[in-house]
Amino acid sequence: MVTDESALKGIITERDILDKLPFDVGAARNLKVSDLMTTKATLVTAPSSFTLDQCVKAMKGGHFRHLPIVDGEDLKAVLSIRDLAVHLSSSLSKATSLDTTTVRTLLESKSHEHIELPESSSMADAVTRMRETRHGFAIISSGDSYGIVTERDYLTKVCVYGEESPVDIAVASVMTPGSIVKSVKLDDRIADCLSLMVAGGFRHLPVRDKNSVVNVISMRDILTHFLGVQN
Repeated sequence: MVTDESALKGIITERDILDKLPFDVGAARNLKVSDLMTTKATLVTAPSSFTLDQCVKAMKGGHFRHLPIVDGEDLKAVLSIRDLAVHLSSSLSKATSLDTTTVRTLLESKSHEHIELPESSSMADAVTRMRETRHGFAIISSGDSYGIVTERDYLTKVCVYGEESPVDIAVASVMTPGSIVKSVKLDDRIADCLSLMVAGGFRHLPVRDKNSVVNVISMRDILTHFLGVQN
């Protein structure tokens, strides 16, 4: 959250940086928070009386993962997709009968496919596609193997240094290789997938069928299912 003399001015997130940071060398060092943040005037907030499904619906509709909880002019907290995922995962682990929905069933209800780019792509290529599609990740194909690059990779491995333009940085040098990426199968239960995400601290899981990545599921996909959020 961005404040000025205790007054709320806006919020800055990984998504703001992904969407708005120029590809110029040194951009992250030369720009101010106010150049990239989402301002208070356009900031979506929720009252503390909101239910969890209302929060997920607001996040899904606005394509963001952080929801400031505001009563009147008072900022009470910031609720994240991860907060909701941790709460839901804990609740599911205590349930007497877990939901048996599989990854295959979840994918049948998804309206979008994953991004896939060749390993010859630059980081600028990947970021441009993520901006266009509102995805927070891209699968990178590399012969018989693959990797994944996320907006967090862009922030922590590219933006904070700013010594080279993303146009000149190979996505293969930034991605996490498939050999160490956690993945799931079509017949895995999504309740178990959520537990895996929460434990590992990541938001996306590639879905593999034999040796191929056929799609990707996210925390938001699973929360949308369990909380019954409609499109």
